[in-house]
Amino acid sequence: GLVSQPPNREPSLEQPARLRAHTIRRCKVDNSEYIEKIRKALVKSGFPLQLKVGRLLDQVGFTPLYSQYYVDLDQDKGREIDIIGVRRWLVINGKTYYSINLSATLTIECKGSVGRPWVFYAVATEPSVRLLRNSMMIGAEPDVFRRKGRYLGLVPMDRLHESHHHRGMAQIAVAYQEPFGNRESDSIYQALLQASKASEFRNSLLLDTMSNQSIAMHFPIVVFSGDLFLARVEEEGVIVEPTKHLVCQLAYRSRHYDRTYLVDVVTPDQLQVLVKKIQDFVDMLADLIAKAQHAPKTVQSFGLKPRKGVGRKGR
Repeated sequence: GLVSQPPNREPSLEQPARLRAHTIRRCKVDNSEYIEKIRKALVKSGFPLQLKVGRLLDQVGFTPLYSQYYVDLDQDKGREIDIIGVRRWLVINGKTYYSINLSATLTIECKGSVGRPWVFYAVATEPSVRLLRNSMMIGAEPDVFRRKGRYLGLVPMDRLHESHHHRGMAQIAVAYQEPFGNRESDSIYQALLQASKASEFRNSLLLDTMSNQSIAMHFPIVVFSGDLFLARVEEEGVIVEPTKHLVCQLAYRSRHYDRTYLVDVVTPDQLQVLVKKIQDFVDMLADLIAKAQHAPKTVQSFGLKPRKGVGRKGR
């Protein structure tokens, strides 16, 4: 039989254009969904929080160092701390013109959780002088500091404790829990422990290499992006309140460690407030050194020549 032929028409460009537009739209949809999956995976990884913390540190004068190595002596393994913030001061005494390099190092572990709050049980007590003294990791020659009633160096120990950024805290956290997570609250414990061990490692490392004209101070911090609460037990029951900053006591004893650490746990939006308090504490130390009437024995023994300039400079 005869097959009818379609009428002879000029080729239309409209149909391919519509097909191309449809294909482009579908690719855009598929691509945006794919990118969103990648974005969610990156947020879960925690590294964006580290970058945010690094940016916050940089804004207040601390140099951020990411994924820094330290040795866990208990496990005899190398590990990484998420981020370290470092700031240095050159302190020049206005009377004797000797100089001391002063540094503050923040060892920070970053954690995030959605729908799984961290709750810390607190007791109403202010950190004692003894606890502050035990918790402070300060790499310095002994005669840099002066104890009560006896001149040994530059800085009165009482002033050091009075100006510490943990003094004045109305309560200290002594236990912790994830109400909707692991019963053992292992993620909280590991975060506190890693920040503390990294601080201890950095402190011991500098003690082996620093000169006797250097003072290095180390502060363990956990930055938590999530819901943070303080709980305390009163006569009427358990009181739970939201918070953005707390100090947790971690008494850790092992073959290689023997210290009661005081670890700051803070949300990202309060990190710069905490760092400012630490800066004020170190600035106080720098002022005491700059205004000291005598050089410590270790500095005097070097027979240093007077230097031009007085005061302190942060860098």
